[in-house]
Amino acid sequence: MSKEDVWVPEVLKSGSKGEIKVWLFLQINQHRWFTCREISAYLDIPVGTLQKILKKLRADPKIVWKKAKAARPGRKEILYKYSEREYGFY
Repeated sequence: MSKEDVWVPEVLKSGSKGEIKVWLFLQINQHRWFTCREISAYLDIPVGTLQKILKKLRADPKIVWKKAKAARPGRKEILYKYSEREYGFY
């Protein structure tokens, strides 16, 4: 998927709180699933930090996740998505 399919507002690229940035990113881009590495690339958050943030966000019922096949054998891949669409323009 190309970067044109994902919208990242400038406010999310700034130095705001990590959990809020990730939650808003997933809410704005509800139309697809993201891996931790993809979110890290879009928001410029280190993967290790992002893994901790996503682990906390799993407690939120609106953030859904599922296990998927990883590109590299022996690795597990988890996909994340915001579960509800609250906007009528999608």
